Amino acid sequence: MAKSTTKKSNRGSGRPSPDWAGDRSSLHRRIRSMSPTSRRKIRKVIAWALALVVTIPTVVLGMGTLEHRIFGPGRAGGISRIHVRLPSRPAWMPDALARQIAASCIVPDVGFHATNLTVEVFRKVKANPWVAKVHWVRKSVCDDEMTGVVEVYCTYRKPVAKVLFSDELASMSQKEIYVDAEGVRLPAAQTPKFLARLPIGRTDETRTKTYAYFEAIPKRAKVFDVHYPVIRAVASDPPPAGQPWRSDDLAAALRLLAMIVDKPYYDQITVVDVRNFDGRVAPNEPHLRLSAQIGRGRPTDIRFGRLPIPGGGDYVVSPQRKIAYLDSYAQQHDGQLGGLNDMIDLRYDQLHVSRN
Repeated sequence: MAKSTTKKSNRGSGRPSPDWAGDRSSLHRRIRSMSPTSRRKIRKVIAWALALVVTIPTVVLGMGTLEHRIFGPGRAGGISRIHVRLPSRPAWMPDALARQIAASCIVPDVGFHATNLTVEVFRKVKANPWVAKVHWVRKSVCDDEMTGVVEVYCTYRKPVAKVLFSDELASMSQKEIYVDAEGVRLPAAQTPKFLARLPIGRTDETRTKTYAYFEAIPKRAKVFDVHYPVIRAVASDPPPAGQPWRSDDLAAALRLLAMIVDKPYYDQITVVDVRNFDGRVAPNEPHLRLSAQIGRGRPTDIRFGRLPIPGGGDYVVSPQRKIAYLDSYAQQHDGQLGGLNDMIDLRYDQLHVSRN
């Protein structure tokens, strides 16, 4: 008598089906037939895949925590990152300085949707020594609804001159003090000092960029120094960065530079000497002197004299007439002021020039 058999179903037993079991056995046989090197490669791939599965959520959570710490506890509405824009950034401002100003806008522990965010950003950026005036601060959300934008529109302080301070104990950065047209001291380290001409693609065209640090300039660029006339012998001590340097001799030098800043020969003016300002050394000698020089050529001493006393009451050749003398001299010599004569004296009714 034949023994009957009953085929048991594997469904619901938790065991793999015979087909899958066969496939798995086949996979095992294939792996065993591989060389040891190939098996090690497969193990590495599997290990990397498992690591990614665990790590990606961790990184995302970590970034969320970082943003929460920087942008404050009120990070609502799905904002995961904030961009700071400076729409009024001037062309003379280096990238490094723009980044520093943007970073100074960050307000810890204030969320993007906080009602006081723009007020706090306004307050912080106003304290930056490079900012002369904050006009407005506004915020918006990008179309992706994950990126917040804070725009800060400012007027910035542009460096116009370099004051050589005579403190022998000062470091080099303290000896060279940069000021704007109002005499406000600016941070020397962030001041644009280099002008680079960079090629555009493979064309002959170039674009110019300013840099505060020489090491940041691409090697293929042509580099020039940004022109800052040097003001020598300011009598008073300098203030901290961001504060006005209240000194009559410095104010006179900056006033003089403002009269010629747009002249084609301005780049030849290398020095403004205020050592004898107000006749404090020798009353009969020029109170203000300029030095004009081209490259490393011989300098020309330009004797400007003094500025008129406010309110009048004394006779002195007007500054406008003195500048007209310089204009005429430069026009007669193909734009050149420096190196042709030892001295140009502007203090009299007629231009006095010493011949070489």
